[in-house]
Amino acid sequence: MDERRRASRLKCVLPIRLYLQDELQVIETLAKDIGSGGLKVLAKSATPLATPVSLELVFGPGESPVHLEATVVWCEPMTQSDQCHLGIEFQHLTVKNRARLSTYLEKLTRRLHASPE
Repeated sequence: MDERRRASRLKCVLPIRLYLQDELQVIETLAKDIGSGGLKVLAKSATPLATPVSLELVFGPGESPVHLEATVVWCEPMTQSDQCHLGIEFQHLTVKNRARLSTYLEKLTRRLHASPE
């Protein structure tokens, strides 16, 4: 999976809402890593590759949600669990959403590289 990425990923624990195309159910889950091209999420069950999804992310307290269109590009079952990880690739990012994502990634990078006091 890592070798297919165009952009690096940062570890995170980011609550998201995932909407599968043609399904009314909202899946509330966690992103486990994120980058400028996509993210990895925890899922209760496998999702077919190439499934279009809509995402709702909130990058911080008091911020409005970011709504993104994306596609499932890989699905990896977790050992000794019914759950799996999904690789999600962002599609058609607007200039505004790309800027908000970039700002979040910069803050996350600073936080991850900050030295402990």
